[in-house]
Amino acid sequence: MREIGLRATIVTTFEGADVVVPNGMLLADKMVNWTLNGTRRRFDLNISTHYSADPQRTMDLLVEIARSCTQVAATPSPACIMTGLGPGELQFNVRAWTKDFGDWVAARTELAMKIRDGLAKAGIEVPRPQRELVVRGLAPQDLARAAGGESPAPAGS
Repeated sequence: MREIGLRATIVTTFEGADVVVPNGMLLADKMVNWTLNGTRRRFDLNISTHYSADPQRTMDLLVEIARSCTQVAATPSPACIMTGLGPGELQFNVRAWTKDFGDWVAARTELAMKIRDGLAKAGIEVPRPQRELVVRGLAPQDLARAAGGESPAPAGS
């Protein structure tokens, strides 16, 4: 909070923006205070893997990686849930708490980097976006050339 006035309250965000909130809104709507009763904050990180990955092994690994992070609190313990089956991917969500509210961005970054390295080391592949290309109406020699193959010799050579 930066300033409380008679008609409005000015709040400065973490990005440095000043937000003018009419006091009537503060009284009529809910207000979220991340540090009212403590100095920690929970953050989530979404991860996807190929269908070939064992979901339980993946969740166990993600929790183990979260526990190894220096800025992630031991209590409450980090957790991982499987959130879905997307097109070509298994979807997971890692939930962890910071030791200190001010470090949540650094904690999330550390976790993301360790997850990337940990999945690679365990041989668990992260899916890459795939595109399908449908080509219609090309002559066979043009299609072969587009695919990188040799085109058939022109007739009469």
